[in-house]
Amino acid sequence: MTERTIAAEWAWHAKPGDSHGDYRVLRASGPPADYPRFGAEIRARAIGTPLPAVRGPDALPWVRFDRSADGAANTVTWTEWSALLDEFGRPIVGTSHYVLPGVDLALHRPALDELMQALFGIDLAEHPPQPALLTLPAPSEPSERQPYPLGWLASVAALVLEGPVTLVPDAADWPTRDRVRVFDDILGLLPYPAAAAVSAATWWTASAAGSVRLAVGPAQRGRRAVRIGGPAEPETAAGAAYRGLVLALAEARGAVPLRRDLRAFPMPSAPGPDFLRAEAVLGAVRARFGDPAG
Repeated sequence: MTERTIAAEWAWHAKPGDSHGDYRVLRASGPPADYPRFGAEIRARAIGTPLPAVRGPDALPWVRFDRSADGAANTVTWTEWSALLDEFGRPIVGTSHYVLPGVDLALHRPALDELMQALFGIDLAEHPPQPALLTLPAPSEPSERQPYPLGWLASVAALVLEGPVTLVPDAADWPTRDRVRVFDDILGLLPYPAAAAVSAATWWTASAAGSVRLAVGPAQRGRRAVRIGGPAEPETAAGAAYRGLVLALAEARGAVPLRRDLRAFPMPSAPGPDFLRAEAVLGAVRARFGDPAG
């Protein structure tokens, strides 16, 4: 089996301890000439200003997964409290930003939780100025048992094809990794080219930079809000048809084999804008697997 490793460019964004200066890139995998580029990428992915000592769904860490505009790379931006304090004794936020080559992701097809596992334990504040070698865990089989019903997961997957979705948490304490696993349960019901094009964030605010397709946060204008486990009816005929197709295929083939086959879905010969159009994804999945409902 091909060794599951990915060499990632990276940058660490913070400010020196005992400092009153601005946040900036302090370390990176490349020379200082790369710092402005990395700084711009990190600012373009800022979610908001975290508050110290916050306990609840908006507490750090925040993890954001993005796809580059040209599809050549994906990024993971991980924001958490560092061990440093500023001149007033306040904790300093550290942001670890990774750039992952799209060709390696297409080869290994890691789930978002597998990427998180590969990043655990990497301390960019101490890392030498060279690419970080991420070792992905051995690929695991999709689980028969999901914390949420298959029908709800399929409905949210269809909603993601229709537009931005915010999952509104129903508990004050929802660990970051559990959120990412729910993302994987939802995206696992999309063919890999579509799932890989979905940007996601474990927390989202109205002041966040840019946009992501799937996030956890409070209900916000311009985003479909879905309470965890609550009603999630698709809004378009194509979205409803995709949900129905997924459920029919899961019934006919089994949920685990379907997830496995969707993860192995071939990449298109030429990237295009249709990765996240419900009509295009519906047609591609029907063409490959048929429609048990006729």
